[in-house]
Amino acid sequence: MEQAARDMGSQSGQSGQSGQQGQQGQQSGQSGQSGQQGQQNRQQNAQNQQGGQQQNGQQGGQQQNGQRALQRLQDARDTLAKRAGQQSQQSVDQLAQQAKQLADGQRKMNEELDRASQQNQPIGDDMLQAKNQIQQGLDNLERGLQGAARGLEGSQPEAARGLRGADDSIRQSRLPERMRQGTELLRRGLTDLARQSEQGVAGLLDDVERQIGRVQKGMQESGAGKGQDAKNKDADSYAACAGKRRGYASSFGTAREPFPAR
Repeated sequence: MEQAARDMGSQSGQSGQSGQQGQQGQQSGQSGQSGQQGQQNRQQNAQNQQGGQQQNGQQGGQQQNGQRALQRLQDARDTLAKRAGQQSQQSVDQLAQQAKQLADGQRKMNEELDRASQQNQPIGDDMLQAKNQIQQGLDNLERGLQGAARGLEGSQPEAARGLRGADDSIRQSRLPERMRQGTELLRRGLTDLARQSEQGVAGLLDDVERQIGRVQKGMQESGAGKGQDAKNKDADSYAACAGKRRGYASSFGTAREPFPAR
């Protein structure tokens, strides 16, 4: 009996020891799993941080590349706009010069006509030839005004309207017909009537010269301002696009954040 009791006590002690060892093994396994999970979380966080740095670096490089591309595009636009503006300005400058030459030639001819009338001198061939040259110059000026107005319609509509206004003044005042009428009076030797007619022609040519001069001055004053406005507009557009890209990148980065460890 005593021996049986001792055997039963020994078995109970061994069972208790086995239970304790099992619990200790489970605790050790759980601790190992927790450590492994923590290490994995730390590695994931490190990878996410490294990926974020790489993404920020890529975004910075893309922004710099975008700025350089924008600058090259703006330089090309400036070059083309400068050339087009110079050509347009030269065209209007030439028209203004032609109008001035016509007005000056008409005034000079009127002075000679007044002198001939005061001295009772006949009208010479030189005066008739000068009159024909002024008529031809007026025809060339009309064609130039019409062509320049068409060329400036899209880029500088105000200048185009001004040139068309000068051309309309020539037609509405019947300036070509008046010049031909004055030429006929000179050929017929009607000096006094020719003087009255030519004075009216001189006034009309002066008016055309002033109209073209206003267009010329307006283009000169607005040329630099338009170039600066175009640069500011492109800069604002690029800033808006860059802001959108940063917003998209921020949203994408937030979606890649790891879930918190449980």
